[in-house]
Formats: sequence, structure tokens, C-alpha cells
Amino acid sequence: MQNLFIQKNIRSLCVFFFFFSFYLLFMKGSPGVDSYASFMTARSIVEHETIVLSVKQEHDPNLPHRGTAITNTVQVGDKNYSKYGIGWAVFMIPFYFVGKIASLFFQQINPEFITLFFVCTIGPFLTALFLTFLYRFCLELKFSENIALATIMISAFTTLIPFYSRSPYVETLDALLILMIVYQIHLFCLEKGKRHLIYVGLITAYLITTKVYNCIIVLPIIIWIVWFSLFIKREKIQESVKAVSLLLIPISLSVIFFLVLNYLRFGSFFSTGYKEVVGLIPMYQGLYGFLFSYGKSIFIYSPILILVAITMGYVIKQNKHLAFGVALIFLTYICFLSILPNWLAGPWGTRYLFPTISVMMILVPFGLQKLGNQTEKIKNAFLIVIISFGFFVNLPTFFIDVYKWEVIGRNTGAFNRHEMTYLPSLSQATGSWYLFKSSIKKAITGESDWLDGKNMGATFNENCPVGNVVNNQICLDKYDEPDIWLLGIMRGSVIKYNGTVAMLPGGRRLKILSVIVSLFLLSSILASCRWYAKSLFNSTRQ
Repeated sequence: MQNLFIQKNIRSLCVFFFFFSFYLLFMKGSPGVDSYASFMTARSIVEHETIVLSVKQEHDPNLPHRGTAITNTVQVGDKNYSKYGIGWAVFMIPFYFVGKIASLFFQQINPEFITLFFVCTIGPFLTALFLTFLYRFCLELKFSENIALATIMISAFTTLIPFYSRSPYVETLDALLILMIVYQIHLFCLEKGKRHLIYVGLITAYLITTKVYNCIIVLPIIIWIVWFSLFIKREKIQESVKAVSLLLIPISLSVIFFLVLNYLRFGSFFSTGYKEVVGLIPMYQGLYGFLFSYGKSIFIYSPILILVAITMGYVIKQNKHLAFGVALIFLTYICFLSILPNWLAGPWGTRYLFPTISVMMILVPFGLQKLGNQTEKIKNAFLIVIISFGFFVNLPTFFIDVYKWEVIGRNTGAFNRHEMTYLPSLSQATGSWYLFKSSIKKAITGESDWLDGKNMGATFNENCPVGNVVNNQICLDKYDEPDIWLLGIMRGSVIKYNGTVAMLPGGRRLKILSVIVSLFLLSSILASCRWYAKSLFNSTRQ
């Protein structure tokens, strides 16, 4: 029995190193605006022991991230603060320290280039950790090794996960934390002790510090626990009150900390640094967009959710409390986000729903098990179709920055977010393939594709600040550049969103080191596969 436990841990490590190495190979190596602001908070904490951001700090215009000035900050008097959650910045600190140490070995390179690069490894790290946890969760639910492996492979390559693994996005951390919350409540429902509710409270307390609206998860968690206590275990109401109390103690401390932090930064307990929301939209508008629009539908960017939806009845029969809890969390988030005017924002698909969409993957193995019990070929064909479609939609995200499709619309004035959401020809899923195709063509012929506005039903602005617009056509040369970190270092440059060129360190020593690191990552991927297969073989023999 102990040997089987060791073999299971070995396979878990193999899963982690496989995905960590794989996603590191395709990493961008530069953060977006939101994460860069959090990076500056982490830097201020480490370098100056304060959360105040210095606007006087020099910025290298050759850094690869999308902006070189301090962005999205809130000025209070003579001080500047980031409006983003402090929990995300704190999580960056260990990665910042590692980058700071590594920068000592490259004295002729701007140290911020190195530290930014190491902070960007948060994306691959968190994604690999999430998939490994999902794998172990599947095994804890008594699914076979094949189903557990199929679940994480489907999640890793046919959903939103590939894009959000390539840069540091706080939503990836949130996805891991919510999955951990679900797991701890699952253990509580298995009657493994109320201590798991304390763990839920602690994890939720930290989750609230990463994004302010994550406090909405407290409601479905309480409903889940009370429902299970009163209607499944048939306990007295006093027991459910005790259970909720264990949960709320650390959460209350987190909320108090958040309010005090708001006061210290912005002079008010209830000011979060965000602009006041001017009205809310009818919920049906956001729900329709999330479910059925061409540009934001969760079923287009993560089509495996179709399997989850049609097999939910089977999930309820197999594990009622898990189905209830996960569905309740998902419905709470999607309903809340649907009333926000900015619901359609996101670099790829539905960014704000990414954490809960990822956690919905824990229901995928139930669907796979149900189809595995069927003999009809048509059901297996259906599974192959939705997996293939998901892989096809998300494939460009491994190689290019698909967010630049939105940048094209903004720079040319040809289309906006609303049109990207509701018109098939202008959606990100379509536009990403325009960019991907042009990138391949440029690699072969040296020339990029041109977009024809007439065929797309759009009118390009002749005064486009980025790229050449001629006769309602725009060359994709400024947008289709492959943004894998290794290619950028080998080229020695990266084209940023505003069309300017960031000249990356192009020294021979750094290029050789980058190639060596890439070869090491490839070797790690192959070694992980070999050791996983060996561990699985040893387990089946016992």
C-alpha cells in the first residue's frame, strides 16, 4: 500500500514537471498592464518596504511588456498606489527574489528584464500546479488513471488554459484557490472533520485579497455547507451555524484587513481604487453573451463544457454534493459578472469567468465515465468533435498574442469589443487564425498577410497609428509576430502593442543560454513522460 502511495506521488510530480516544462517553452516572458502594476507593488515591497509606487523610477523602453510607464495607478496626494489586489503582488515576491538573484549574473543587462522574466514564470507554475491538483482530485474521486489523465489533457489543450498559462494572470491563481476550496469542502462532506472548514476559510480569506469581487464566493460556500448540513446529514441548525462560524472567522479578518488597506491607500474604508460603476446592465445581456455570443461564449473557447452540461444529471447521481457546490459557485459568478458593464472585457475569451470555468473541469471525468459506459459510436464521435474543436480554437494562443486582434480594431477604428463579441467574422476565435496564418506565412516567405476590410464588412481608418492601411486593407506585420520568449531573444526584438520595437538583450551568451534552457525543458518533458509510464507500469504489476 505504501509503495502504491509513493508511485502515485511520483506520477503527480511527473504531471507537474511535464506541464511546467511545456508551458515554460511557450511562455511570453512579458506581463500585461494589470500584472505589471502588481509587479511594481511587489518590487516596492521588496526594495523599499512600502506599497507606494515611485513615479520617478527610470523605465527601460526596451523592456518587452506592453508599456514602460506606470499604468493603472491611483494617485492620492503625492503618492501612487496600485488598485489591484495585494494578494497577487505578495504572491509575486518569491519569484521576484529569484529573478533578482539571477540578474546578478547578467551585469550588462537591465535587471528588470531578468526579474520580469522570472515573475512571468508564475503563469506556467500555477497552471502546472492547478492541473496536478486536478489530477489528484480526480484520483481521490476514485476515477481511473486513464480518466484522470484524459481530464487534465483535455483541460490543458482544449480550453482557455493555454492562453492564461503564458503570462502572469491573477485569474490563474484564483482558479487554483477555488479548486482547493472545492476540494476541502468535498473532504468535509465526506465527514473527514470540520478542520477542513477552517482551511476553506483561510483559502477564501486569501482569495479575497487577490480580487475584490471574489468576496461573492462566500455566499455559495455558505449555502453549500448549510444545505449539506441540514438536508443531507440531517443535522440540527446549531451544527450548521457552528460550521459557518468556523468558515467566517478567517474571512472576517481578511475583510477587515482589506478595509484598513483601502483606508491607508485611498483615504476611505470603502474605496477600492476603481472608478465608480455607472449603472448596471440587465443580467440577460451578459448571460446571453457568456453562453451564446460568437466572441465570448464559454462553449466556444472551452467546448468540453458542453459535455459537462449534458451529463450533469449523471454527475448529480454519482456525487450530489460536489455537483451542487461546483454548479452553485459557477452560477453565482456568471450571474454576478453578467450585470457588470465590462463583462465582455478580456484578452482571450471570458477572462473574468476563467477561474470558475477551470474549476468546472472537475466535473469532466464524470462525463468521460458516462460516455465510457456507452457503446454507441455516435457519442464517442461527439466527444472527439468537441475536443478537436477546442484544440483548434485555442491552438493559435500557443504561438501568438491573440489579444492583438483587439488591438487591431482599436488602432484602425475598424471594429470594437461589441462587434468582436457578436459578429463571427470579427470574433477573437476567427481573428486569432488570421494572425496565426499570417505568422506562418511570414516565417516561410518573409511577408505578412493583408486584411481586406471589404470582405469583413469593416472600414479601416487610414490614419491607423500602427501598421500600413491602404485601400481599406491593413498589413498584419505589426501584429502577427510569434511572441514565444525564445524567439524574441533569438531575434533580439519584440513588437509591442503600440507598434514600437523593444530591443531585447541580444548577446551571444544569452542566446546560447536560452537554447540550452529550451533543450533542458524538452528533456524534462520527455523524462516526465518516461517516468510517468514507468511508475504506472510498476503500479499495475503490484
